[in-house]
Amino acid sequence: MISKRLPHGSSLAAAACRSCSISGDEAICVASFNLLAPLYIRPIDNRTGKVQPFASFDWISDDDSDRLLGNASRLPKLLGCLENCQADFICVQELQLERANLVVDDKGDPSHFDLPGWIMPLVTGSGYGVILPPQQSLEKIAQRNRRVLSSDSAITNAIFFLEQKWATCNDRDMIADNTCVTQRFVPSGESDAEPITISSIHLDANDEEKRVLKLQRCLELAPKFSPLVIAGDFNAEMLAGSCCHALLSSEDLQQTSQPLPP
Repeated sequence: MISKRLPHGSSLAAAACRSCSISGDEAICVASFNLLAPLYIRPIDNRTGKVQPFASFDWISDDDSDRLLGNASRLPKLLGCLENCQADFICVQELQLERANLVVDDKGDPSHFDLPGWIMPLVTGSGYGVILPPQQSLEKIAQRNRRVLSSDSAITNAIFFLEQKWATCNDRDMIADNTCVTQRFVPSGESDAEPITISSIHLDANDEEKRVLKLQRCLELAPKFSPLVIAGDFNAEMLAGSCCHALLSSEDLQQTSQPLPP
C-alpha cells in the first residue's frame, strides 16, 4: 500500500502511477470520501430534543461555522476534490440524496431518491457512473430520518466509476444497503476479463461488534468475487489487538484471498 501526502487538489490517479512506476492503463486507483451529510451537522434529535454530542462540532466556532460547515462553501470544494482526484472508483459515504421531485404518484407514494444537484457534475461532466442501493433500502433510512431528525432524507454509501474505463457486471449476489455498497466491474469492452469487486463501506462509530459483523458480511464475498477492494470509513484505526484487525489478518482470510494480477 502506498501512503503519501499530496498537495490539495492533486490527481490521485497520476500520483499513484508516478509512485509505483505503473502506466495509467495498468493502474487501478480507488479513492474514498466521507462527505459528511448536511443533515448530520448539528441536527436536533427528536429522541432527546437536543443535538447529539458527536454531531455538535464543538471545536468549530460560530464565526467559522458557515465557512467550514455551510453547504455553500463546503460542497463546491468537495465536488472539486472528487473531480480532481480522477480515480477509477470513488467510494463515498454519507451521500445525502434528494427526492427526484416533490410530487407523489397516483398511489400516494413519494418519488424515488436521486443524486443531489451539487454532485451531479461528477456524472454529467466528468464521465462517472454511479452505483446506489435499491430504493427499498433508501426508503428505510429515510423513514428513520423522518422519525429521528424530522427530515425526509436518504443518506447512503455509493460507488462512482469512470464509465470510459469500466463497465458493471450484472450480479444478484452483491451487497447493497446504505452502509455497504458492493459491485463487480470489468474493463469497458472486455466482458470476458476477470472482474474486480469494489466495496464502499461505512462501519459503526461506536460498536466494535457491529463493525466486525458488517466487515465480515462484506468479506464473505472474497472467495467468490476475488479480487475484492474495500474502501470507506472504518471508524477505527484497525490496530493490532482489535477485533477488526484480527478479522482482516486471520489465516483463513489470507488463504482465501488472491493477489491482484501483475
